Amino acid sequence: MTEVYEVDNSDDAILMKGVCAFIYGKYRLGRNEGPQSRKAYIIDSIKHPDEVEFLRRTYGDGFHLVGISDDYERRKSYLMDRKNLSERKAIDILNRDDNEKEKNGQHTRDAYQQADYFINAGDSLDETQANVFRLLDLLFGNPFISPTFEEYAMFRAYVSSLRSADLSHQIGVVVTKDDKSLQKGSMTVQRHLAGLYMERWKL
Repeated sequence: MTEVYEVDNSDDAILMKGVCAFIYGKYRLGRNEGPQSRKAYIIDSIKHPDEVEFLRRTYGDGFHLVGISDDYERRKSYLMDRKNLSERKAIDILNRDDNEKEKNGQHTRDAYQQADYFINAGDSLDETQANVFRLLDLLFGNPFISPTFEEYAMFRAYVSSLRSADLSHQIGVVVTKDDKSLQKGSMTVQRHLAGLYMERWKL
């Protein structure tokens, strides 16, 4: 007997709903088999902000989005050297992953910006692994690790962004050098005639 399922192709989170159904099925199977240890599931490909929104609604504080980045040339070289793609094909894939024209397509850049944690892959595999293990310790092991200078600077940039009266463009920045903060700022809205929609004060 053939079963036919109707799929709503306008739902940009449809793949993540399937993933959640799979995870729930694994959970129920384990529960039926008796006591089970806590498990964390890793979803290694989230490419649309609606997928992020659905996962946050579903799992709440149990969902952590990690954005891992690398420079454009290294990503292109990976596709060409490891996946045997032509340069043109590699560029097409990178452009599509970044921001596909179709609304229901891949919008990795928008999803990436909603990450809770950011890791730069960089040139050193050891450094990347250390960053990943440090994050895992913070999430599941040792909650008393003090923040690095970079993490503190990012926090200050986030706080600065909250000064903006334009809720759609809350952007903060901190300029640093040699583990010292030189300047901080944020985007704001200019009044009709003069001045800014922002109180003038400094910390």
